[in-house]
Amino acid sequence: MTINPSASLFTFPRFQAFNTAGSPLAGGQLYSYAAGTLTPQATYTDSSLTIPNPNPVILDAFGTASVWLGNNAYKINLLDVNGVQQANFPMDNISSISTNISAGLAASTTISQGQGLVGFNSTLSYPLGTLPGDLSDTTNIINGDALIGVLQPFTGAVARTQHSKNADILSVKDFGAVGDGITDDTAAFVAMFALKRAWYIPYTSSGYLINGNLIIASSGVCDGQLIVKSGFPSGFNSAVAVQICNNVYGQKLRIYGLNVYSTDVRPSPYTLAKTVGIQVGPTSTYSGNTPCPGVTLYNCKATRFSVNLQISTFNVTVVSGAYPQGDHNILVYSYDDTYNQVNDVSLIDVQSDSASTSYGATAYALRVGTTGSTYVSDSAQGVNLRVQGCNFDGAPVYIDNIAGVNYWGNYHEVYPTVGVVLNSSLGSGLQCVDIGGCYFSGGNYAIVASYVVNNLEIHQNSYYGINYSAFQANYTELQNFKYWNGYHQTSDPVWGSGPSEVNFNFSLGSFLSQATFSGCSIFSDGLTNGSQLVQNTLSTTNWYQKGMTNDGWQNLNSSTGRCRSGSAVQTAIAGTQAGNLFTFTVPAQALLFNGGDIITSSAGSAIWVKSVNYATGQATLDSTYTGSLTISHSPAYFVGYNLVGNGSPQGAITANPGSRYTNLSGSTGTTTYVKESGIGTNTGWVAK
Repeated sequence: MTINPSASLFTFPRFQAFNTAGSPLAGGQLYSYAAGTLTPQATYTDSSLTIPNPNPVILDAFGTASVWLGNNAYKINLLDVNGVQQANFPMDNISSISTNISAGLAASTTISQGQGLVGFNSTLSYPLGTLPGDLSDTTNIINGDALIGVLQPFTGAVARTQHSKNADILSVKDFGAVGDGITDDTAAFVAMFALKRAWYIPYTSSGYLINGNLIIASSGVCDGQLIVKSGFPSGFNSAVAVQICNNVYGQKLRIYGLNVYSTDVRPSPYTLAKTVGIQVGPTSTYSGNTPCPGVTLYNCKATRFSVNLQISTFNVTVVSGAYPQGDHNILVYSYDDTYNQVNDVSLIDVQSDSASTSYGATAYALRVGTTGSTYVSDSAQGVNLRVQGCNFDGAPVYIDNIAGVNYWGNYHEVYPTVGVVLNSSLGSGLQCVDIGGCYFSGGNYAIVASYVVNNLEIHQNSYYGINYSAFQANYTELQNFKYWNGYHQTSDPVWGSGPSEVNFNFSLGSFLSQATFSGCSIFSDGLTNGSQLVQNTLSTTNWYQKGMTNDGWQNLNSSTGRCRSGSAVQTAIAGTQAGNLFTFTVPAQALLFNGGDIITSSAGSAIWVKSVNYATGQATLDSTYTGSLTISHSPAYFVGYNLVGNGSPQGAITANPGSRYTNLSGSTGTTTYVKESGIGTNTGWVAK
């Protein structure tokens, strides 16, 4: 049978009783008591419940009476006119329909009670004291959702009210946020976050406009977008759109989907006192602020700020998410040596692309260990940086002063010149750095190291279109260095035989000890395919005077870092050759050649020097011959110097083709030049 929910069953509106013969119980006596007792409890003559019936109520000739029950439960007993007990009576725990509904709404012992019984016309206004009125009341916490019971249909679930359940998670809409992209919703966010309880930001198509610093100290979920109002303040603290800080020390915070967007052009010039999208940790030295460790950001996003994501505390994990189009997309550093060191920071599957400065200086996809313009002190050295599966597109990654770097499986579109810069001019510097499984595309160098790097291991990476070398060492003290050959695609534009894997720029003061190489060539000031074989104790210009010893390779006195004793093109150097071993007539003239030099011989076409033994005055050539002959440098391929200076070398620096020049002025412009033409001239320098 189908029942129309809009219909109702008509019943006789008066109480009526019958005897066992089916006749009306005329003169019957209806007694009413409080449920479960013999304490008399009044019934009423009508629905107003103002005029009580006599107790007992005497039934008329038709066995009827007007009997209305109050809000309490009853025990009802029925006797005939002679006081004879009637069958099926007494009946206990009898309630009115409204009482049953109210009890059912408040009850939560079964899933058929509570919120499952609510139904009324929400377009009408009901007075307080009525069920719909009390349910819709928002002025008294004992009404509204406090009248609805909740019981989850699972073993072990406990009874609650809907009011209690609603308070589990706060919505910014609870505090008046509009989310139309026009109304300033800052006050609603401040009020919600101040409670430090679980929070939720629902999606709106237009986003939430904010115009002030929001401080988050509790976990929450964001499905909407926070839009920073045009003209956002540029003062230091107020420049941070959202700051995650001041939580209870040791409390783990989980932030899901936080999305902050700047509508303004980034300020110029860049300083840390400009706009920051998301700040994890304090914005200054300790000063009593909790450093807020233990934060995890899941799939969050900040776009178009001076710094999109700024981390200044420890034990922070960033999983997925995107931080594009900033001056520094992600900045990780310490304000305070004691409390806020950069320890245990992980970036996993993060997208940080299109970093571009608004004022002409270097932009960074990721910068770790510095404040952006000055170095942190040595005592603030951080430990444990993990960067895995990230996308760094269009700007370099800069890592400084960290012990324990795990850098694996990251994607780089190298721009403009370098993919990863390992730089540490402080104290113990970078230590225990592990790089591998990465992809580098374009640019001059994939990885560049400067100053002190201890225990650096570069595993196999893919290098596509790298112009000069996969790894470049400048001003570097490398101790316990390991390098595993990677995959190369494009030829070197200078040497033509493919880019070198490793280039130690010893003319810039590099130092190497305890090195291990696997399947790669070592490129040192033009040393591409050859290698010096033994220690040279006579010449102060040998590029590793101390040889391959535990003391390492070090350039102590040479102004050029060359192993040959001169920079001039040599011609007609006499000797004899047996097989591919050339013995110099004057053994000291071996110092005029490098392994890797392209030469010509009087016995044939251009060849190259594979290696030089300076102790015996012999060189191994890439050709065979027997007899006397002379060898000369090939001017077109003569290896020049690695030079440094301030400004452009064009028209100012005289060198031979193949020389490289680094501009150290620090100003905006090209930093690397290669001399591609003009033997012994100051022209032919090409900016790279």
